[in-house]
Amino acid sequence: MFPTSFHPQGTFRATASSVILLLALHVSGTIRTVSNFANHPAQYTSVQTAITDAAIGDTILITGSTTTYGDVNVTKTLTLIGAGHNNGGPSTQLGTIRFYAGSSNSTLLGLLCSTINLNNTSAVPGLRIERCRVTGLIYPLQPSAATNDLIIRNCVFTSLTLSQAVCSNVQIANNIISVSITAYNATNLLVSHNLFVSAGTGPALDQLSSSVISDNIFWGRTPVDASVNFCTFNNNITYQTTNDVIPFGTNTGSNNHVGVAPLFVNAPSRTGSLAFDYHLQAASPGYNAASDDTDIGIYGGAFPFADLTGRARIPLVTTLNVLNSTIGQGGSLNVEISGTKVD
Repeated sequence: MFPTSFHPQGTFRATASSVILLLALHVSGTIRTVSNFANHPAQYTSVQTAITDAAIGDTILITGSTTTYGDVNVTKTLTLIGAGHNNGGPSTQLGTIRFYAGSSNSTLLGLLCSTINLNNTSAVPGLRIERCRVTGLIYPLQPSAATNDLIIRNCVFTSLTLSQAVCSNVQIANNIISVSITAYNATNLLVSHNLFVSAGTGPALDQLSSSVISDNIFWGRTPVDASVNFCTFNNNITYQTTNDVIPFGTNTGSNNHVGVAPLFVNAPSRTGSLAFDYHLQAASPGYNAASDDTDIGIYGGAFPFADLTGRARIPLVTTLNVLNSTIGQGGSLNVEISGTKVD
């Protein structure tokens, strides 16, 4: 069902008006619901139509479905929330998500999509992409427009390319990345608590400079590349890459674990499968060994992976039962709601 905004776990009873109040209190702007799944009717069947009708600051809740919602163009500041990308049921699937001028400070949560265009014709600062899976690329259509104030965390994606303009305040944290980050002229990036994992080889980092690379695990993808300069490498693990040795060249750093197995709880291969368990064993060199005294990798830091479902950090209604079939004038509709909440 649609993700909704109430705090209790388990089962509770409430009137319909109190449920609506809870939604209004904890989701920004007007809430617009979208579903192209016949069993879950909503206000809209098209995400793009909901975006067109939405006002700045609105939230669009998109149910999971076996049918993709297609490409969307975001032209104003919005929050798009899906049902997750690996939740054991239908995911919220989109094609390409394109951000246009006017969509600064938008947020994507719990979506499965093929591509994200970080801008179209001009800079779109302040984007936050969280708990999404992107099967293709994250990149700017206008490479000369700066990609500033970007946060990508708790996501699963292939590659990220930032614009060729000077970028600032970019945080790439607690993600599973199968290929690489290309930064061009970006400086002062924070690349922290990620897992770079691939059955293939090649550089995980490309054209980074003056950035902090900390608390990551590089398994199969090497952090070593001649285009990476003046960066600080601290508390990372490298294993089974073509070149495990860090720091290198003009880069500095300390407390790295070079060429040692990270010792996951259950990750028998470098496929990056979401069925694996990427928590660290107590015997791991990365256990409580990050620069912030948490685990190295995706389960450490300030925003650790809660799980690999991609569900947003809001409660999810699992059942809703109407307790009184008739209501007198001025009476209350009593409902029983069960739900769970991902931390």
